[in-house]
Amino acid sequence: MKNKTGVNDAKIVTPVGYATQYVANTYPYECADWFWNVYKDINTKIAGGASLSAAETVKKVTNEVRGTTSGYETRLTFYEKAKQIFQ
Repeated sequence: MKNKTGVNDAKIVTPVGYATQYVANTYPYECADWFWNVYKDINTKIAGGASLSAAETVKKVTNEVRGTTSGYETRLTFYEKAKQIFQ
């Protein structure tokens, strides 16, 4: 079975309880990509705020991912750490 992402794997359409774990464990990066780009379409939503500060962008992404800004401070801390690492 080939799905929209081009993955040819019959197990992705098996019973939901199994398929969910199978897909998450076998295709973790593809799952993250699908969630970000297809399900939530975050890049498009965030692009409209191109003039936002980093902190405002992290808050907006947090809200898009979680449906709330709960956890924003933690995400901002991790963002700041990652920014230092990838300078």
